[in-house]
Amino acid sequence: MLTFFLIPDTERFLKLVNKSCGEVMLHMPDGSKRDLKHSSDANQMLEAVKSRGTGVEISLSNHQDAKSFIQYMAEAAL
Repeated sequence: MLTFFLIPDTERFLKLVNKSCGEVMLHMPDGSKRDLKHSSDANQMLEAVKSRGTGVEISLSNHQDAKSFIQYMAEAAL
């Protein structure tokens, strides 16, 4: 699982989600998971979780996708 405390560009983040080889699951506050890659309301779900201020947690079904998300985290911190 990866936790993002900063997502300055939601559109760029969602493009990364869509380019992923596997599923990208968003962990919701109620404990459920939502598939960001195949959700028509992914942007709204992501913004709702971001607004809580506790970080956005995702899990990846394909471990090879992790590198791209870690790179995104590093660039967002600059």
